[in-house]
This record gives sequence, C-alpha cells and structure tokens, in this order.
Amino acid sequence: MLEQSSAQDCVIEPFHEEEFDLRVLFEDRGDLELGCEQMCSKSTRSFDFQRLEGLVSLEGFGFIDELPGLGVKFTYDLETFDAFDNVETMVGVSVFENPHLEVMETLDSLTHLEHGANFEDNPKLVDLRALANVRQIGEVGGRHSPGLKLRNNMSLTSMAGLESVEVIGGQLLLADQHNIESMEGLDSLQEVEYFVILNAEYPDDRVKLNSLAGLENLRRIHKAITIENAPNLRRCEVEALIAQLEERPAVINLVGLSDEPCD
Repeated sequence: MLEQSSAQDCVIEPFHEEEFDLRVLFEDRGDLELGCEQMCSKSTRSFDFQRLEGLVSLEGFGFIDELPGLGVKFTYDLETFDAFDNVETMVGVSVFENPHLEVMETLDSLTHLEHGANFEDNPKLVDLRALANVRQIGEVGGRHSPGLKLRNNMSLTSMAGLESVEVIGGQLLLADQHNIESMEGLDSLQEVEYFVILNAEYPDDRVKLNSLAGLENLRRIHKAITIENAPNLRRCEVEALIAQLEERPAVINLVGLSDEPCD
C-alpha cells in the first residue's frame, strides 16, 4: 500500500462519526484509502476490518508501529491478509467468520500479545503463521487473560505457525477443531494456565486428534487440563504428558479418550 518512510508522527482518527468505541472501523475500500491518507504511525484504537466486499487481498499498513489490537471479521471475499509488519506488541488479535480467508501472513515484528488471540469460524485458514514470531500470549496469573482460542477452523490440521510461542496466560483452547491431528507447532511451549480441548460427541472418525506430539517441552499447566471427546487420542499419552510436568495440575478432566495402550 504505502511505505513506512512516509509515515507521520501522529495518531490516526476514526472515519465514522458514530464510532464511539475503542476501534477504527474499515468496511470498504474508501475507508482503507482514508486510513492511508492520514499516514499516522500510531493508533490508540484497535483496527477492525469488516465486510470489505470485493476485496480479495489486503496488504500494507507498514507505516503503523503502534496499534493496540487487530480484528479481521465477517469479510465477504478476503483470501489473503498481509499487513502491519512493524507492530511489536498488541493487546489482542481476533479473526472471526471469514469464509474465504486462506492465508494470514506473519505479523513480522509482533512478539507479544498482552491479552490474547482468537480464531473462530475461518473454514479455509490453512495455518496460524500470523503469530509466527509471537513468544508470549497473555500473562500467567493476570486478571484478564483469555490466551489462545481456536474454534471451528476446519482447514487446520496442526498448530503450525506457533513455533515461537513459549508462554500462554489463560487458556489454550481448541473447541471443535476436528481436523487437528497433533500439537505439532507448539514445540517451544513451556507453560500455560489452562490446557483445554473440547469436542462435541461425534463418531470416532470425525475428530482426528490422535497425538500430543509437539508438547515435548511443556513443563507447566498451572491450573487445569481438560480434554473431552477425542476418541482417537490415547489416555496413556495424556497421562505421559502430565507426568512430564513439574507439578500435576490441580484439575484433570479426561473424558471420551481411547483406552488403547501406548507402545
């Protein structure tokens, strides 16, 4: 879109008079042009990209280096998102109900999410590379820390894209992620407060999770581990994961797992 060198040392203002909340809303190409015209390097409001009818690819915003949050929600046609390469810290990232979004490219400079990340109902999203350089999500022991939540993103088959994540405050939640087969991609994860995998009751061949490979470096689940309705995941493998932790979680809830023995 526009080069970072053209940025102004100012704070971007919202475009719509009715915007009284803490966001700048982009709903069409005209809004994108208005944002680029301001060319401010900072925003005190989160950016929300919604609808954007007819827009297949969104790129740029490299001139922004301070942004509290990012939302990509309810887009009609968006397939690729490649923007905000110079923001190092955000409060949160939310990616909801984007029926055609396949690739959300790496937010290159982003290393810390203060609050959390949420990906929900993005049926074509192939991986989580957007967070490829993020080392910490949320704060362990924080008052408000949702962590990382994945729900109903049916093209995800692993946790690929999260290779840098070491700490998750709050939940690591996978809900109805039926096609994820393993935890590969979480190779750097060392601690999380709540480890949660939830599936509605389906036939055994519907939920593909069969391995916790990728969690070899996990040492702390501070509060609870819950896994429900993963019939191809062996209970003994979950017990082995718990055994590798420095301390057993206070709450262990394992329902609907396989009782097949481990090798």
